[in-house]
Amino acid sequence: MRPGAFLVNTARGALVDENALATSLKEGRIRAAALDVHENEPYNPYQGPLKDAPNLICTPHAAYYSDASSNELREMAASEIRRAIIGRIPDALRNCVNKEYFMSNYPEGVNGTAAPYYVPVHSTTHDSIAPQSSGPPPTSHVGPGIPPPHMPPNVPVSGRASPQTGPPGPPGPRESTAP
Repeated sequence: MRPGAFLVNTARGALVDENALATSLKEGRIRAAALDVHENEPYNPYQGPLKDAPNLICTPHAAYYSDASSNELREMAASEIRRAIIGRIPDALRNCVNKEYFMSNYPEGVNGTAAPYYVPVHSTTHDSIAPQSSGPPPTSHVGPGIPPPHMPPNVPVSGRASPQTGPPGPPGPRESTAP
């Protein structure tokens, strides 16, 4: 490296020889260094060749952390969960060279739970599709006699109480009162 250079490593700890870096910092060949990743993690600042190196900042593999990055991580996770639910390929694979093969093995979507009646309103990639409907809207039941996931297991689907199940749940199908 050029004398007086600054070294920053946030990629992989093994990319930097810590012994050589410590020597270069002590001799002044490298002016300063900042490391977020280390050869051995968790990093112990009291052991190893960098323990008494000058002009060194070490962070515990968490230099990314801020309020903005936390919000961004939550938004990215929610977006990927949404994409999986609606059967879209993960956004991280937008440049996947074998996307057609990847999707052909999962015709219902990546996780097999794609809703056939829903097409995404927005995508972060160039292949956004306008919203449209191609089937019936979702129902409140997963199948005949199976309650939706938010319903307690001891509540009957029809909404009528029984001694074994406790209080009634949400109303079920209307019953005819005609003679």
